Amino acid sequence: MPASKTSTSIGLEPVYWTILKLELAFLRRQSTTYLFFVVLFLMSFFTMSSDVIQLEGGIGVVYKNSPAAIAQLMAVLTAVGQVITTGVVGTAILRDVQLKAHELLFTTRTTRLGYLGGRFTGALIGMLAIYAAIPIGTFLGTLMPWVDHDKLQPFNLASYTHPFFILVVPSVIFISALFFAVGALTRNLFAIYTQGIALLVSWSISQNILGNLDRLTLAANIDPFGITPLGLLTRYWTVAERNSRQISLTGALLTNRLIWLAIAAALIVAAFALVRLEAEPRKLTLRGWRRRPQPGASRTPSAPVAVLATPAVTQHFDFAARWRQLLGQAWFFVVAMVRDPIFLTIAFISVVNVALSAWFVDVQYGTAIWPTTGEMLISVINGSYLFIVILTTIYA
Repeated sequence: MPASKTSTSIGLEPVYWTILKLELAFLRRQSTTYLFFVVLFLMSFFTMSSDVIQLEGGIGVVYKNSPAAIAQLMAVLTAVGQVITTGVVGTAILRDVQLKAHELLFTTRTTRLGYLGGRFTGALIGMLAIYAAIPIGTFLGTLMPWVDHDKLQPFNLASYTHPFFILVVPSVIFISALFFAVGALTRNLFAIYTQGIALLVSWSISQNILGNLDRLTLAANIDPFGITPLGLLTRYWTVAERNSRQISLTGALLTNRLIWLAIAAALIVAAFALVRLEAEPRKLTLRGWRRRPQPGASRTPSAPVAVLATPAVTQHFDFAARWRQLLGQAWFFVVAMVRDPIFLTIAFISVVNVALSAWFVDVQYGTAIWPTTGEMLISVINGSYLFIVILTTIYA
């Protein structure tokens, strides 16, 4: 019994805090951490300080920095910024695998709770620090001298803190739990990157379909970012209420937050229960989790390689040779890209999203319209531009 207690003490608390500190130190040294912070800061800053970028909450006589407008801004930017979570939380568990350090690390007295808990907690703290750029950028945007202060109301700290803790924090916890669980269970970079895109597209599609069917309660419950329940909460607010009333956890918004926090907890529990600290992860079969076969276990002796005579060649370094090299390299990388499973998956999801957007183009705000060429072009552009940006970011 004393040996068991000593083992638990050595394997749990020190390992957890050590890995947590290492994860935080790694994120603090990474330039991408600051880049993600700056991106969210600039998006919220220019949304608040410029009339070019507008959200529904701050239009007309509703102040741009009213509680309802700030809450909607934070919810939308959280949904857009979930791609950032893929690059931070999703890859936290893959870092040791990519560096081939897991084979050595897993031979130590590291426990699942210490290793996975330290990685997840550190990545989650890093994500919350990055998303803190949204309220900071929103507040600083109201201080700019070129902003029309007649469209702003006096500063109220609760207008920034309430939406952050009610909308942003629960959404970040769920997204982080989802990406971390998938990364820990699959150890596959392809699965991590495509799940974020699939989540965003499935959310957009489900909200469009259920919104057109007037299933707003169901749409609010399956919205992981809280945008739909926020709209239901403020749907019948007057202009005075939108400018003064703070966002509170009631009704559909409370139900939505509890649902997705429970799902996040279930994902973390599943990851901690199923992940094994082994060099080769187990794969899920009909009979349960099985370890992958060891490389070389079923190798057969290879036939001797025949020695071929090297043909005589004449090297050319003129313009024609360089042009052929350019075309050859370009064709090589084009073929490699279009055969990449990540490219094929993103392209397929893009096609599905464009098709569904075009399917509902003849109805706007509950009113039937003609699907003219202009409306179809707008539908195609809105349904595909995000994926073009994603593909360009990944491959360029």
